[in-house]
Amino acid sequence: MKKTLSIILAVAMLVSCFAFSTSAMAADLPEMKIGSSTKVTIPANGEFDNMTDLATFTPEKSGCYVFYATTDYSNESAEKDVPPIGVADLVLKGKTSDEDVHVGFFTAFSDVSKLSEKALEELKKDPTYRENLEKIMFTAELEAGKKYTLVAAQDGIKDFTTEFKVETHTHTIKKNVEKKVEVRKDGTASSGGLFNICSDWFCIYEETVKEYPGLSTVCFDKTKYTYTGKKLKPTINVEDEYGKKLNKKYYTVTYKNNKKIGTATAIVKFSGIYTGTVKKTFKIVPKKTAIKNVKAGKKQLKVTYKKVKGVTGYQIQTATKKNFKKNAKAVTVKGAKKTAKAVKKLKSGKKYYVRVRAYKTVNGKKYYSSWSKVKSVKVK
Repeated sequence: MKKTLSIILAVAMLVSCFAFSTSAMAADLPEMKIGSSTKVTIPANGEFDNMTDLATFTPEKSGCYVFYATTDYSNESAEKDVPPIGVADLVLKGKTSDEDVHVGFFTAFSDVSKLSEKALEELKKDPTYRENLEKIMFTAELEAGKKYTLVAAQDGIKDFTTEFKVETHTHTIKKNVEKKVEVRKDGTASSGGLFNICSDWFCIYEETVKEYPGLSTVCFDKTKYTYTGKKLKPTINVEDEYGKKLNKKYYTVTYKNNKKIGTATAIVKFSGIYTGTVKKTFKIVPKKTAIKNVKAGKKQLKVTYKKVKGVTGYQIQTATKKNFKKNAKAVTVKGAKKTAKAVKKLKSGKKYYVRVRAYKTVNGKKYYSSWSKVKSVKVK
């Protein structure tokens, strides 16, 4: 499907970033009253950055109110197997659209009645899917004596007519509801915690009882480690969103392929108030070699270096600058036993800097050691 519910919710969240134009003067709009129904029509093919004014409401008392449509949203989309979507919002109108204040906790709604069974099954796989998806309702905390405007838009191909009601809302509190911190694959996570929440699903009231910090990073100190012949277990750094190290009681680390030269994996599994698994890789590279001698010749130099056991070969690099950014040249030597090589076609009378590193090829990929210390010689 082209539109899952997560996309629908994303569209809804974007609505608050736009200014809304007024399609009708406030004086021409019906005034909503507590307990009574107000008939409204949401035009077809609406645009969410230009929502339609539907009705006004001026509460006599400050408090929490619930707004809902008495008819489920039912429409058709211009696209096959894509549900039309819409949003409803409550706005405190200013003198200009730029001064509008959005006070309603608007809800994205979607008509699933026209979907095929296959498309509906795909939609239900989305973690944000819920039953009664086509309900239009939301709550808002309002101030007495202020005039609010109900606005909405929907992208179905037909106008949608319904009756809206507004009623006072009293929170039905469910205490100590735990929301674990879900760690993403990249090692980051949004915060969670214990909450006292309103049990009505259309009310977003929540009171934080205890916060569980999110995560900002799961990483190694470095990404390359030198082969030792033993299993390597580099320390994993896990930090929360405040830059503090996470207590190790909340995660365990296991390793795979962490002995031989190549790519190793660390699996970080979270538990307790955290949930999820993160995989991080690091490279195991050969031990580095050391240059024994550099001997100058005519337009060439000969490098002798120490053998490194178990490698595929060596790479020799020369340059006329110590940072190896001028006249740089690289020569590959195949075979671990070959420990001397002449580098030819150099410029006579020039001072050359030399360094060497070992490499091993694993599954077609070369893993290089660190460079040796740099030595220099003047070519004859």
